[in-house]
Amino acid sequence: MNTPNDPMAEIRATFFVECEELLEALLDGLQRMDDGETDDETINVVFRAVHSIKGGAGAFGLDDLVQFAHRFESVLDAVRSHSLALEQNVIQIFFQAVDILNDLVRAAREGKTADSARTEPTVAALDALIGGSPEEEEEITDFAPMGLSLDLPALDNGADQDLTIDLDTPGADIGGLPPDVGSSGAMPLSVASPDADAPSSLAPDAPVPTGFRIRFAPHDGLFASGNEPLHLLRMLDESGEMSCHCDSSALPSLKGLKTETAYLAWDIILETDETEAALRDIFDFVQDVCDLTFSPLTAADMAEMSAPVTAPPRHDPSPVPDT
Repeated sequence: MNTPNDPMAEIRATFFVECEELLEALLDGLQRMDDGETDDETINVVFRAVHSIKGGAGAFGLDDLVQFAHRFESVLDAVRSHSLALEQNVIQIFFQAVDILNDLVRAAREGKTADSARTEPTVAALDALIGGSPEEEEEITDFAPMGLSLDLPALDNGADQDLTIDLDTPGADIGGLPPDVGSSGAMPLSVASPDADAPSSLAPDAPVPTGFRIRFAPHDGLFASGNEPLHLLRMLDESGEMSCHCDSSALPSLKGLKTETAYLAWDIILETDETEAALRDIFDFVQDVCDLTFSPLTAADMAEMSAPVTAPPRHDPSPVPDT
């Protein structure tokens, strides 16, 4: 039950209002496509609308809506990349998909379960367009809420802190952290500077691989829009070999913490063959609510990437004395 002035209830209500606006934009874009306007901008408007609904739905754990929006988004992405021709039968399936999105949004708003018998034929039609199937589809965990543990190392004791987060585990616990971090899956999120004397696996005369050093600093509005840094970092991680360091220098003491404020930023070293433009597309929907910079990789960056990362020791809480 929602309590008076419940901020989450207000945010949830705002999300459903935004859904109505996004569905209108989506329907308008599809109508323009049906009228012959198949330019990239029109396609992108439709894609962004579905992506935004998916992102907001994920923030509230609306799994049915997330799963369907993901299916729809995957097909639209094939249209964006020109691997799927935007023919009349495709557009008609998209109109059907909008009807299903409407149903799913309405069911979520009313706290009801969607009618799977009505949804499944459209899901199958979408999958058929790109040769997929529900059985082959990778499980969607991008928007699973993160489990938060408050059993964290102290951040104000003057010591550098390392944090890891498992990108492959929904609801990852950032309190108890595994010491072994691979190049994919568990990603190092560290605020510690690498030891200058640490050995590097990069030979002195080895060519510097292609890639980028990226600084990603969300604004408060990124979280208010229902987007999650973890989802964006996962997408970057899929683009190459990545090391990611979390800058928590702006994080205040617990007493001064404001839940609506973005305190963390990420410095990312990404070895990849992707272009800067392609990587910036990952941040297409949050570029207005974050600071984002790219610079080509250097030998120093690669030495930092190859430096070993260790997790901090667990800090067990002090026992409470008997009274």
